[in-house]
Amino acid sequence: MNFLMRIVMMSCRQAALLDSKASFSALNPMEAVKLKMHLKVCTSCQDFYKDSALIDEAIEKITQQREKQQMELSDAQRNKILEALK
Repeated sequence: MNFLMRIVMMSCRQAALLDSKASFSALNPMEAVKLKMHLKVCTSCQDFYKDSALIDEAIEKITQQREKQQMELSDAQRNKILEALK
């Protein structure tokens, strides 16, 4: 059983790396199982996982807001374009 636990369990550092990887791409099935098992027993990593998800969500909102702001023209910019088209 100890052999199996050593294969399946991982360090907190490895769990953090997998959590970060999961933000950008899908984990393979073994990685996903290892991460889930680690998160079941490690409260520190559970907190890290929640904080990481919160940060990712905040970054996504900020990015969307900036993209929206860049797409909106001010009245002065709009008038300048209209004048150039005449």
